[in-house]
Amino acid sequence: MDRDRTAPPRFQEQVWKRIESAEAVHVNRGSRWSLLTDWINAVLPRPAFALACAMVLLLVGGAAGWAQARHEAGHVDDELEARYLRVVDPYQPAD
Repeated sequence: MDRDRTAPPRFQEQVWKRIESAEAVHVNRGSRWSLLTDWINAVLPRPAFALACAMVLLLVGGAAGWAQARHEAGHVDDELEARYLRVVDPYQPAD
């Protein structure tokens, strides 16, 4: 009982159009925040990209924290040096 089944005309084209429309991200003309959240929801389900984003954010955050700590430590060192010199040499000019 083999019946000759043929697909309707332009069946494959219609299937691809449905797939594309299902995968299309609808651009919301709303606020920047809603655009950002829509983009995050569309992109981050991809594990490799989500991991890459997390690593970049960790590296940038770590570098910024290291630079800030180094800057603060330099100020603290300068202040301690000035205090020490004032204690040792009372004729040292005050800042």
